[in-house]
Amino acid sequence: MVPAGETRELLRRWHVDGDVEAREQLVAQMLPLARSLARRYANKGEPLDDLEQVASVGLLKAIDRFDIEREVKFATFAVPTIAGEIKRHFRDRGWILVVRRVVNEF
Repeated sequence: MVPAGETRELLRRWHVDGDVEAREQLVAQMLPLARSLARRYANKGEPLDDLEQVASVGLLKAIDRFDIEREVKFATFAVPTIAGEIKRHFRDRGWILVVRRVVNEF
């Protein structure tokens, strides 16, 4: 497990300094978390590879949206963000007909 201080420093370097290498390190460190969340939804009709890709997108969104000013651990923010992305994937793929997302939301 990665120390919270190291994760916070990487997040600071990404958000404040725009350090792309720090973002890549964050992704590499947090990817096991995203994969474990994807495995929770593995037996629901979608291939695990697809779910891992969706979870990875959720991880990237969590890294980009995280507010470093708040006193919250990154994992606390990332888990609901990644899980929400996976659930959104199931919602969007669950329709028999392909319906635009705007229509899906009603």
